[in-house]
Amino acid sequence: MAICTEKFSILHIDTEKRFGGGQKQALILATGLKDKGIKNIFALKKDSLLKDKIKNEFEYVVFPFRGEWDLQTAIRVLFFVRKREISIVHSHTAHGAFYSAFLNLFGIKAAHTRRVSYPIRGNLNKAKYKLHDAVVGVCSSIKDDLSFMDKKKLHLIPSAVDIKKNNISKDEARVKLGLSLDEKVILNVGNILPMKGQKMLLDAFSMLNEGILLIAGGGDRKILQKTIDDRRLKNVHLLGFVENMQNFYKAADVLVISSQQGEGSPAVLKEAFLFGVPVVATDVGGIREIGEGACIIVPPNSARDIFQAVEHIFKDEELKSRLVAEGKRRAMNFSPQNMVKKYMNVYKSL
Repeated sequence: MAICTEKFSILHIDTEKRFGGGQKQALILATGLKDKGIKNIFALKKDSLLKDKIKNEFEYVVFPFRGEWDLQTAIRVLFFVRKREISIVHSHTAHGAFYSAFLNLFGIKAAHTRRVSYPIRGNLNKAKYKLHDAVVGVCSSIKDDLSFMDKKKLHLIPSAVDIKKNNISKDEARVKLGLSLDEKVILNVGNILPMKGQKMLLDAFSMLNEGILLIAGGGDRKILQKTIDDRRLKNVHLLGFVENMQNFYKAADVLVISSQQGEGSPAVLKEAFLFGVPVVATDVGGIREIGEGACIIVPPNSARDIFQAVEHIFKDEELKSRLVAEGKRRAMNFSPQNMVKKYMNVYKSL
């Protein structure tokens, strides 16, 4: 069964202000769908950073999205969808799932992608997910959390990695970034949030007697700066949001994912694999499913385990080479083309 792309359209709902992994994945998906001739429209908050990333590529419409149960805005979205004859509404955030569920009550086909591995508690929240024609989990643990749903509605589609590699060497990348050629460089990529475990990473870094720690991600830097000051840590750089991460991946000796909860199918893990960066990652969400055998997996909430794993990579060249080779092989499974193809199959099923 083929989709008639002439009038086929999807409204992507994103209720977040920030630009993180979920927003990036929604943009990758919409770009792939556009290449197949499908119309994509985004429903966003007024202050959404995704709005700035879209630029002239996609149409977007602004809604208030006041919290999770904003009935007034849900009715406004309903009128918009009917006026524009939208084929499918696809929500990409937990709060956004309310709006797509509401539209499904009025006969509008609704899909949702769940990217975080927090438990779903309460009958009302579970009902929200049940009111969808399709729900996608980006890793098996998230799909398992949705076991209360009709299995026919559940799909597993890992997030994609979409980053163009440059051909510069590690030394060239470090020169461009103003980094020492001799120091070990530890990289962490993620918005500064408690769930990302960056304070624990600082604890681990304080145990090392060498290296530079780069933390790339938006958010409130003051959360980490106090810890840096209190511990008198040197060689820690809070970079803020970085648009283009290529040189940082090239410059890094190891990437650490220090998340304590909530991870689904983190793109940063696959990006590090693609660039040949060995990875230390906490055993959260879909990390083991994606990375077992290609990275060192440590328990969450243990700074000492992170420290020991990073030190192991620094000292063992054979281990480092093995992780890099397997990571590069693993990264090939997560192309945007594969992800878009799987979503197309979900849309066709509706």
